[in-house]
Amino acid sequence: MGWTLTISMLCEPADDAPAEDWAPYGVQVDEARARGGSLILGVPMKASERPASEKE
Repeated sequence: MGWTLTISMLCEPADDAPAEDWAPYGVQVDEARARGGSLILGVPMKASERPASEKE
């Protein structure tokens, strides 16, 4: 007997993307949740919106 690890990795459409881009994304998220396992969601960001990291 074994087990299966399920990882789904999705990237959100841009904030200003039309609804036509968001609808399939929502379906993909729902399907991934139904399968169980881990769900990784990427969020697109402009370089200017990223948190600044401290330089050592």
